Amino acid sequence: MNMPRISVVIPTYNGERWLGDCVRSVLAQTCSAAEIIVVVDGSTDGTAELLRELGPRVTTIAQQRGGIGAARNAGLQRATGEYVAFLDHDDLWKPDKLRKQVDMAVRDAALDVIYTDAEEFTDRGVVHASFFKRFHQLRTPGDMFRMLVHFHIPLMSTILMRREFLNQHGLSFFAPASGVDDLGLLLEIAAHGGRFACLDEALTRRRLHGGNLSKDHCNRFARRVALYEELLRHMTDHRQRRLLHWGLRHAHFCLGEHALGQRNRLQARAHLRRGIGADTVGVRAAAHFLASCLPPIAYGFLVRNKQRLLQKA
Repeated sequence: MNMPRISVVIPTYNGERWLGDCVRSVLAQTCSAAEIIVVVDGSTDGTAELLRELGPRVTTIAQQRGGIGAARNAGLQRATGEYVAFLDHDDLWKPDKLRKQVDMAVRDAALDVIYTDAEEFTDRGVVHASFFKRFHQLRTPGDMFRMLVHFHIPLMSTILMRREFLNQHGLSFFAPASGVDDLGLLLEIAAHGGRFACLDEALTRRRLHGGNLSKDHCNRFARRVALYEELLRHMTDHRQRRLLHWGLRHAHFCLGEHALGQRNRLQARAHLRRGIGADTVGVRAAAHFLASCLPPIAYGFLVRNKQRLLQKA
């Protein structure tokens, strides 16, 4: 059986603390990658020295700070494998992760994206034994475009992609929205008819820590606004556009809710106004918008008594 050539792309920014273990988890794979590309995205720590110690199998690309999306694109452009796997510098792979994905790819060469479950851990130990247990719909990839907009998003560190599909459609990560750049690429793949498959095993270990990009919720939704607006500029499918409009309104609602919590009522109204619509999210946005227009004393009363009022309703 001819095994396909695999490229591994690892973007890193000041990842010296975890990068060594990350790369070693790739070197320890039972199915060896043809190339390991580490993109150093403007790091100012000891990453460069660490990479020299990791040996000649690691190819390094150094660039000015551009964000994780730009770093992933730089690695993708350098990759020569039939398939590309991505791994964040703070995550790890279990030894048979690549082998099991490659076996699945060989069995069905028409698959474009293969993702796995993940175990989430901290320095104190395992926090969640299964990412899929929290996002169970990922176990049965069906309507991936809808799933992605509704927050069922495979972890990038679990994904193996067929490079020919990306080249055929001219797809890459949406670098201006770093942090949701992976969501943008997955939505584009789904929109172009890409085939997704799930390998329902926790073959990746996702490290949880204070610096995870996904923990910056306000920034993440602000970048979703930019992403969805960009996708709406060129996607013409009516159903996909309807879902993107829902996602855009939901992002504005979340930003408005955050602004209200920060007592920035003008900014809150600007976002909440754009979140109003004829569904649950839209009604909640309208209610929050109206509340933000109340005099400060009345608004403060609502905030202090929110739970009690909801129970009575």
